[in-house]
Amino acid sequence: MVDAVSEMPEIDVVHPILNLQGIGIMDGSVCDMERAIEAASLSGVGTYSMKPLGGGHLYREVLHAFTWVMNHDYIDLVAIGIKNVGELEAELAIASGRKVSQEMFSGLAGEKRLLIEMWCAKCGACIDACSHGALRMGAERAVVDPEKCVLCGYCVAHCKEFCIKVV
Repeated sequence: MVDAVSEMPEIDVVHPILNLQGIGIMDGSVCDMERAIEAASLSGVGTYSMKPLGGGHLYREVLHAFTWVMNHDYIDLVAIGIKNVGELEAELAIASGRKVSQEMFSGLAGEKRLLIEMWCAKCGACIDACSHGALRMGAERAVVDPEKCVLCGYCVAHCKEFCIKVV
């Protein structure tokens, strides 16, 4: 889709997923997405990147993940989700190039859990990918056992609907 907008003068802005591991990118690699976003930008399309932390999965490497996305000259804006004032302050500091204290980073990690969104297609791919046995199929979607889940994120790469997130 991002490739196509370079050829479509009626499109002003594109909002693609871009993160250093390619989490959530459906058809192609990180390099493919980088090339497509750059082409869109060069054709005059505004590029508003999203998911720099891959739906929360890159929370252990926040500074590296944000810096990696923001170092792309052809990204006009990075959409960053926040849950509280502490996250907002840390993300603003990172975006403005200010030093972020270890205390700020500790607050960012906080208590995390695996969230499986309601649009889960019940394909079971995440269950097969989980080597910890932390996932099972429920009546409406996959269900996580928080006692077994180690937040490794291996299940995410197998979810074609991008409905698994660390929050």
